[in-house]
Amino acid sequence: MRHISAADQAIIVAIIRNWEGRRLTWEAIRIAVAAKCTPRGEPWTRQALSSNEAISAAYRTGIQRLSASRGSDGKPKEVDSSTKKIQTLEADLQELRDRYERLVNRHRQLLFNASLLPGGVQLLAEPLPDNTRSQGGAQAAGRPPRKKPARKPRKA
Repeated sequence: MRHISAADQAIIVAIIRNWEGRRLTWEAIRIAVAAKCTPRGEPWTRQALSSNEAISAAYRTGIQRLSASRGSDGKPKEVDSSTKKIQTLEADLQELRDRYERLVNRHRQLLFNASLLPGGVQLLAEPLPDNTRSQGGAQAAGRPPRKKPARKPRKA
């Protein structure tokens, strides 16, 4: 089974965001995704889908959106297109807020870990090294260019 690529992830998240009608479950998502992303191969497992951060966030948001769009009796509420658009935008906003919080926590973690290194916090403020040839590379840094090893002659 292949890994979930960025393109597949975007398709799966779009499927979840546009989910209508029946209950949103991992198995239902697997069936819907199998038709679009894996026509010839095996569909991803529930564990593979749920371990992907973006897909899992879209799933949680989709569950909240669908539960808010149903009445107390479990039947779908009648909503007009503008209300539906607002609900979709609010769900997208919540998903972005969740992602932002995860990124902030990751930033704090990296900052803390860097502070444990000698000179770590100062290292974060330094510019990235220039290691591309098109921007000067070794010559711009004052180093001589590397010599390529000589090839051995072919035997006839």
